[in-house]
Amino acid sequence: MWQIAEKDIYILILGILFTVFIGFISIKLFQVNFPQLTCGPATETSNVCVAIILTLLLLVTMCIVEDIVGTWLHMFLHHLFSFFVILLVILGIWFRKKITNGLRENIFSTKKQSSSPSLKFSVTRKSLYGRQMSRRGSKQHNACTTKSTSPKWERRVKINYEMELKKAYVQAICLGYKDITEEIIKKAMRYMNDR
Repeated sequence: MWQIAEKDIYILILGILFTVFIGFISIKLFQVNFPQLTCGPATETSNVCVAIILTLLLLVTMCIVEDIVGTWLHMFLHHLFSFFVILLVILGIWFRKKITNGLRENIFSTKKQSSSPSLKFSVTRKSLYGRQMSRRGSKQHNACTTKSTSPKWERRVKINYEMELKKAYVQAICLGYKDITEEIIKKAMRYMNDR
Protein backbone atom coordinates (compact mmCIF):
# COMPACT_ATOMS: atom_id res chain seq x y z
CA MET A 1 0.00 0.00 0.00
CA TRP A 2 1.38 3.42 -0.94
CA GLN A 3 1.62 6.34 1.49
CA ILE A 4 1.78 10.10 0.90
CA ALA A 5 4.41 12.05 2.83
CA GLU A 6 3.73 15.53 4.24
CA LYS A 7 5.99 17.10 1.62
CA ASP A 8 4.06 15.38 -1.15
CA ILE A 9 0.76 16.75 0.21
CA TYR A 10 2.12 20.29 -0.08
CA ILE A 11 3.26 19.51 -3.61
CA LEU A 12 -0.22 18.24 -4.48
CA ILE A 13 -1.93 21.34 -3.04
CA LEU A 14 0.45 23.65 -4.90
CA GLY A 15 -0.11 21.63 -8.05
CA ILE A 16 -3.90 21.97 -7.76
CA LEU A 17 -3.66 25.72 -7.15
CA PHE A 18 -1.25 26.05 -10.06
CA THR A 19 -3.67 24.13 -12.31
CA VAL A 20 -6.62 26.33 -11.33
CA PHE A 21 -4.57 29.50 -11.81
CA ILE A 22 -3.30 28.42 -15.23
CA GLY A 23 -6.84 27.36 -16.21
CA PHE A 24 -8.35 30.75 -15.37
CA ILE A 25 -5.50 32.64 -17.05
CA SER A 26 -5.81 30.50 -20.19
CA ILE A 27 -9.57 31.04 -20.40
CA LYS A 28 -9.23 34.80 -19.88
CA LEU A 29 -6.53 35.01 -22.57
CA PHE A 30 -8.72 32.92 -24.85
CA GLN A 31 -11.63 35.29 -24.15
CA VAL A 32 -9.56 38.35 -25.02
CA ASN A 33 -8.16 36.86 -28.24
CA PHE A 34 -11.35 35.11 -29.38
CA PRO A 35 -14.37 36.92 -27.86
CA GLN A 36 -16.74 35.43 -30.45
CA LEU A 37 -15.93 31.89 -29.29
CA THR A 38 -16.63 32.27 -25.55
CA CYS A 39 -19.80 30.99 -23.92
CA GLY A 40 -20.29 33.15 -20.82
CA PRO A 41 -19.12 32.97 -17.18
CA ALA A 42 -21.37 30.05 -16.14
CA THR A 43 -19.94 27.73 -18.78
CA GLU A 44 -16.39 28.81 -18.04
CA THR A 45 -16.80 28.10 -14.31
CA SER A 46 -18.24 24.65 -14.98
CA ASN A 47 -15.39 23.89 -17.38
CA VAL A 48 -12.81 24.92 -14.78
CA CYS A 49 -14.57 22.72 -12.18
CA VAL A 50 -14.36 19.77 -14.58
CA ALA A 51 -10.67 20.55 -15.11
CA ILE A 52 -10.08 20.53 -11.33
CA ILE A 53 -11.87 17.18 -10.90
CA LEU A 54 -9.88 15.64 -13.75
CA THR A 55 -6.67 17.01 -12.26
CA LEU A 56 -7.48 15.49 -8.85
CA LEU A 57 -8.07 12.10 -10.46
CA LEU A 58 -4.83 12.40 -12.40
CA LEU A 59 -2.94 13.42 -9.26
CA VAL A 60 -4.04 10.22 -7.50
CA THR A 61 -2.61 8.25 -10.40
CA MET A 62 0.59 10.28 -10.20
CA CYS A 63 0.94 9.52 -6.50
CA ILE A 64 0.87 5.80 -7.28
CA VAL A 65 3.45 6.30 -10.05
CA GLU A 66 5.59 8.42 -7.72
CA ASP A 67 6.02 5.51 -5.31
CA ILE A 68 7.56 3.53 -8.13
CA VAL A 69 9.83 5.97 -9.96
CA GLY A 70 10.27 9.10 -7.80
CA THR A 71 9.30 12.76 -7.43
CA TRP A 72 10.71 14.12 -10.68
CA LEU A 73 8.29 12.07 -12.77
CA HIS A 74 5.45 13.17 -10.48
CA MET A 75 6.15 16.85 -11.22
CA PHE A 76 6.64 16.21 -14.92
CA LEU A 77 3.40 14.25 -15.23
CA HIS A 78 1.52 16.83 -13.16
CA HIS A 79 2.48 19.70 -15.46
CA LEU A 80 1.92 17.59 -18.55
CA PHE A 81 -1.58 16.57 -17.48
CA SER A 82 -2.38 20.10 -16.29
CA PHE A 83 -1.66 21.59 -19.70
CA PHE A 84 -3.56 18.72 -21.34
CA VAL A 85 -6.66 19.43 -19.21
CA ILE A 86 -6.42 23.16 -19.97
CA LEU A 87 -6.24 22.36 -23.68
CA LEU A 88 -9.36 20.19 -23.36
CA VAL A 89 -11.21 23.02 -21.57
CA ILE A 90 -10.33 25.53 -24.31
CA LEU A 91 -11.29 23.09 -27.06
CA GLY A 92 -14.57 22.36 -25.25
CA ILE A 93 -15.43 26.06 -25.11
CA TRP A 94 -14.55 26.50 -28.78
CA PHE A 95 -16.56 23.50 -30.00
CA ARG A 96 -19.57 24.34 -27.84
CA LYS A 97 -19.65 27.93 -29.08
CA LYS A 98 -19.28 26.79 -32.67
CA ILE A 99 -22.21 24.35 -32.32
CA THR A 100 -24.31 27.00 -30.52
CA ASN A 101 -23.63 29.56 -33.28
CA GLY A 102 -24.54 27.01 -35.95
CA LEU A 103 -27.83 26.15 -34.25
CA ARG A 104 -28.63 29.84 -33.70
CA GLU A 105 -27.99 30.65 -37.38
CA ASN A 106 -30.18 27.72 -38.48
CA ILE A 107 -33.03 28.77 -36.17
CA PHE A 108 -32.74 32.41 -37.28
CA SER A 109 -32.75 31.52 -40.99
CA THR A 110 -35.71 29.16 -40.49
CA LYS A 111 -37.67 31.83 -38.62
CA LYS A 112 -36.82 34.40 -41.28
CA GLN A 113 -37.95 32.10 -44.08
CA SER A 114 -41.15 31.14 -42.30
CA SER A 115 -42.10 34.64 -41.14
CA SER A 116 -41.37 36.84 -44.15
CA PRO A 117 -43.64 35.16 -46.73
CA SER A 118 -46.62 35.01 -44.35
CA LEU A 119 -46.16 38.66 -43.40
CA LYS A 120 -46.00 39.68 -47.04
CA PHE A 121 -49.00 37.51 -47.87
CA SER A 122 -51.10 38.86 -44.99
CA VAL A 123 -50.34 42.47 -45.93
CA THR A 124 -51.17 41.79 -49.58
CA ARG A 125 -54.33 39.94 -48.59
CA LYS A 126 -55.42 42.78 -46.33
CA SER A 127 -54.86 45.41 -49.03
CA LEU A 128 -56.69 43.35 -51.67
CA TYR A 129 -59.60 42.70 -49.35
CA GLY A 130 -59.78 46.37 -48.36
CA ARG A 131 -59.72 47.39 -52.02
CA GLN A 132 -62.50 44.95 -52.89
CA MET A 133 -64.67 46.06 -49.99
CA SER A 134 -64.12 49.75 -50.77
CA ARG A 135 -65.08 49.12 -54.41
CA ARG A 136 -68.12 47.24 -53.25
CA GLY A 137 -69.13 50.07 -50.90
CA SER A 138 -68.61 52.76 -53.50
CA LYS A 139 -70.56 50.80 -56.11
CA GLN A 140 -73.44 50.25 -53.71
CA HIS A 141 -73.38 53.92 -52.75
CA ASN A 142 -73.46 55.06 -56.37
CA ALA A 143 -75.91 52.40 -57.58
CA CYS A 144 -78.73 54.89 -58.22
CA THR A 145 -76.60 57.28 -60.30
CA THR A 146 -74.23 54.89 -62.11
CA LYS A 147 -74.59 51.49 -63.70
CA SER A 148 -75.68 48.68 -61.43
CA THR A 149 -73.13 46.31 -59.92
CA SER A 150 -72.61 42.94 -61.50
CA PRO A 151 -74.07 39.98 -59.55
CA LYS A 152 -71.06 37.91 -60.56
CA TRP A 153 -68.69 40.46 -59.02
CA GLU A 154 -70.84 40.62 -55.85
CA ARG A 155 -70.75 36.84 -55.55
CA ARG A 156 -66.98 36.82 -55.98
CA VAL A 157 -66.52 39.43 -53.25
CA LYS A 158 -68.78 37.44 -50.94
CA ILE A 159 -66.80 34.25 -51.59
CA ASN A 160 -63.55 36.13 -50.99
CA TYR A 161 -64.96 37.52 -47.76
CA GLU A 162 -65.90 34.02 -46.56
CA MET A 163 -62.46 32.71 -47.51
CA GLU A 164 -60.79 35.57 -45.65
CA LEU A 165 -62.93 34.83 -42.63
CA LYS A 166 -61.97 31.14 -42.67
CA LYS A 167 -58.28 31.96 -43.15
CA ALA A 168 -58.33 34.43 -40.27
CA TYR A 169 -60.08 31.87 -38.07
CA VAL A 170 -57.51 29.16 -38.87
CA GLN A 171 -54.63 31.62 -38.38
CA ALA A 172 -56.00 32.66 -34.98
CA ILE A 173 -56.28 29.02 -33.89
CA CYS A 174 -52.72 28.32 -35.10
CA LEU A 175 -51.41 31.29 -33.13
CA GLY A 176 -52.99 29.93 -29.96
CA TYR A 177 -56.10 32.11 -29.62
CA LYS A 178 -58.44 29.20 -28.91
CA ASP A 179 -61.22 31.32 -27.37
CA ILE A 180 -61.65 33.53 -30.45
CA THR A 181 -65.02 33.42 -32.21
CA GLU A 182 -66.21 34.15 -35.72
CA GLU A 183 -67.99 37.28 -34.53
CA ILE A 184 -64.76 38.75 -33.12
CA ILE A 185 -62.99 38.12 -36.43
CA LYS A 186 -65.83 39.80 -38.34
CA LYS A 187 -65.61 42.86 -36.09
CA ALA A 188 -61.84 42.99 -36.51
CA MET A 189 -62.13 42.72 -40.29
CA ARG A 190 -64.75 45.47 -40.35
CA TYR A 191 -62.49 47.65 -38.23
CA MET A 192 -59.51 47.02 -40.53
CA ASN A 193 -61.65 47.80 -43.57
CA ASP A 194 -62.90 51.08 -42.10
CA ARG A 195 -59.37 52.31 -41.42
